[in-house]
Amino acid sequence: MGDTLRFAAVLVLVVLCLVQASVPVRADNPNDLKSLMVYGRDWIFAVREPDGWLGDTGSCAADEGVNILFLPAGKTMGTSDVNVSIVVWQKTDDDLGQDLAIDMQRYKKQYPKIRFSDFSAHDDCCTTWSKVYYYAGRQDWTVYVNPGRGYKWYAVISLETQTGTPSTAELAALREIVATFKPLNFKIRAPSN
Repeated sequence: MGDTLRFAAVLVLVVLCLVQASVPVRADNPNDLKSLMVYGRDWIFAVREPDGWLGDTGSCAADEGVNILFLPAGKTMGTSDVNVSIVVWQKTDDDLGQDLAIDMQRYKKQYPKIRFSDFSAHDDCCTTWSKVYYYAGRQDWTVYVNPGRGYKWYAVISLETQTGTPSTAELAALREIVATFKPLNFKIRAPSN
């Protein structure tokens, strides 16, 4: 078996072990079936779908340029005026407050009438920074999540509305997604050729 094929087989086994060890699924508890694992080249995290929402990591998420997109059950991007997304970025340091400030300046240049306000969303295992962006009749409730010093990436979790203020249930879904976001750490060394 070639090195590349062996590496792929080991990677699949490691991911399956992580799924089993990190996100237990029990047939007697339907809530456990709502736990999802999302991964990319150098990152992996677990998150739970809030009740009444479905997470998509396929073409719908890719079309929006995000790693996972949550929509209310029964809705599509064309029929929903609200969504929650998670996108992973490489970090340059652990001060994501500075990244948030830079993003706010970028939005201010693009939308001169934009307003910002604070809100609270916490994750027990990660440091978070959060802000609401009000612009062009929309609202983005954005949370920057830093998994910690051992991680080279961070996540931005954002609830976006097209038609004004999100409902109490929509904000609860955002807070649940943030609260259940769990970074996983694994290291796989690529085969040397």
